[in-house]
Amino acid sequence: MISHRTLLRFALSGGHAFAWIFVFQFYTTESGDVATGFVVTLLAYALSHTIAILATPLGARLLRRGTTRMMRNATLALSAAFLVLAASLIGLFGSVQIGVLVFAIGTGLYRALYWVPYSLSPRPTALGEEITIALAPALAGLALAASSSGVAIVLGGAALVTAAAYLALGSETGVHETYVWRYRESFHQLFSAQHHRPLLRSVADGFEAGALLFVWPLVAFVLLGWSYALLGLVFALTLLATIALKYLLPRGHRADTPLIHATVTVSAWLIRGLVATPIGIVAVDAYADTGGRALHRGIDISTKDQSAEQHTFLDELTALKEMGQGIGRLLLCLAAAISLLSFNMYTAALVIFALAALATVYSTYLSTAK
Repeated sequence: MISHRTLLRFALSGGHAFAWIFVFQFYTTESGDVATGFVVTLLAYALSHTIAILATPLGARLLRRGTTRMMRNATLALSAAFLVLAASLIGLFGSVQIGVLVFAIGTGLYRALYWVPYSLSPRPTALGEEITIALAPALAGLALAASSSGVAIVLGGAALVTAAAYLALGSETGVHETYVWRYRESFHQLFSAQHHRPLLRSVADGFEAGALLFVWPLVAFVLLGWSYALLGLVFALTLLATIALKYLLPRGHRADTPLIHATVTVSAWLIRGLVATPIGIVAVDAYADTGGRALHRGIDISTKDQSAEQHTFLDELTALKEMGQGIGRLLLCLAAAISLLSFNMYTAALVIFALAALATVYSTYLSTAK
């Protein structure tokens, strides 16, 4: 039987980034301006993470009712988000804005509620499963290119696979975890002096991840001529190249120090400002992921998502990291909106990439400073 995590990651790999691109294209077409479409999409993305920040302490406290129950609730919220967005984009609702609003809220709740208990942390993904997940974006891109109903196929398919992941969880409540802080105390602890450095590091990591997992795919979509098929192929080839390098590159030759990590990540952001071809995008993303220690920042490039401790619940500090990363993504949205309203898209992208590179350097500094 296919595992819950494989099904969920397959759905996210094929649907998550494309969902935000659908929103971007809709608002760009409606307004007739790329910058306006980008800014409105940023607002929806910011809403999703605002919901996640506000709901994370609630989700953590509800873990005492059973982790599997919470995972089911989170998966259900994500499936509903995909389904409602699909219905709105194909005209089943009176307003696409309703679908975008529900999608933002649903994905925010998914982030706040989805926690895998540490005692039941998932096994490493098998090579065959990794390849299957990597091919999901290519399949989505082909569906979008081949059929006028591609949006419904991709988002509806993501909703169905997510629903299958829900069923794969079974009926057990799971492990009962304890979260000792009350709601207001969680925010007090988040901004307390003793958590000052971890908060700043989480904010920096969240800022960079927002640039990588949200802004960069939208920029790549424009660079590739608004081609869903080409974008899906680029996503898939990037993931396949990353998998190949992970298995072929000797462990001792990978980036394993903070200095090398920062150098690779910063150079990747500089290169992204220069590339404009499919091969260039694949090469720079594979290079960055292999040498940038993305997993140490909670980044899963296959699902275009970031989570503290890879969604594994450890303790109260994990919730603070998740909230800090969310704040970083909100700051990314603010910086990106200001840049897009002040400059043309190319210059704004360079500004965002430069800020993401600085966030990487700052996070690395905080991780090594005494």
